[in-house]
Amino acid sequence: MQIAFRPRFPVDAVPLLDESRSAANLARQREQIAFWEGVFGPCKADPAVDFEDFHENAARLVAAARSGAPVYVFDRDGGDCVTHGLNTEANFDPARSVIALGSFKRTDALLSMPGLVAPTEDSVLGAYRYHELSAFRDLCGRPMAIAGFPDGGGHWTDERSIYRALEEMNAKGHQRFFLKLTLPKGGIYRLELPEAAPREAIHEAVLDSIGYDLARFEGARDICLVQSYLPMTHEYRFFVVDGQLVAGAGCVEVLTPLDATDRFSPIMERRRNQDTPKAEPEILNGHIAEASRFVAMAVAEKPDLRHYALDMALNPNGNSVVLELNPMLNVGLYATAYEHVLAAILAGEAQASAA
Repeated sequence: MQIAFRPRFPVDAVPLLDESRSAANLARQREQIAFWEGVFGPCKADPAVDFEDFHENAARLVAAARSGAPVYVFDRDGGDCVTHGLNTEANFDPARSVIALGSFKRTDALLSMPGLVAPTEDSVLGAYRYHELSAFRDLCGRPMAIAGFPDGGGHWTDERSIYRALEEMNAKGHQRFFLKLTLPKGGIYRLELPEAAPREAIHEAVLDSIGYDLARFEGARDICLVQSYLPMTHEYRFFVVDGQLVAGAGCVEVLTPLDATDRFSPIMERRRNQDTPKAEPEILNGHIAEASRFVAMAVAEKPDLRHYALDMALNPNGNSVVLELNPMLNVGLYATAYEHVLAAILAGEAQASAA
């Protein structure tokens, strides 16, 4: 099994040390930067290099190198030029089994390698189209609809129109909405309607919320997830490999894998980017139970959806609900112990090749 890695930043630059973090974190910063320099040579400390993004990217490379698999570093600007090899002296072979890690654009030519086993197109598209899963509909904890943006006079005649979806949900008493573009994932919009809103008010609210983007979406079907809005707390991200939860961490943006102390970190924020992160073991247990339920339903429904990130949260009733899925590649790690994720992918591929 080969691993292809593409750096996110120029490899001769690293972020400044953040000495405001814990002593253990600071020690890990130095260790990870020393590893990076051991691969790429002396680096300059550059304040323009984002701390969290760099250390998430570097954690993937560290996990790859420590796995013992041959690792090939490709030029960060794209293309198929290998700049460094770790754990190997052999040449990279795109026809052999390969896992892509690091920062790859959706259009990256390396994602079309004949030997690519992770991420697979089925997993990427399945994660983007998570709203089509009955498992999501059952466990997202709020009303939802999949809608599009009909052109011409189809605003109210097309049953899959966003206008019809809003009208029908509003008629059931819902007034605040959350709109997500789904393939590829893009804009997120909020929208509010009066009680028993007339069609003119719905049309105006869509215009006010989505604005000029409407021109881009006209004629597109089934690209928008419409949900009633509920305030969510204690957001958490799990990593799923072959139908198993393998690691996870709270969606705390100031944390990185340098803060990982558990396979499933209990550290969360009540309100994202607003409250002090703290350990929430009871909430974590609830998230694990409901996430496990979702994963079992999803694997039965769509077996080819093998690797993805699963986001959970608490709804206002204190119940764990599914927020969304994301493709594994490039997704934020927060305080995830990423080595468990990569180990599970490698083990799954080894088992599949031996079968």
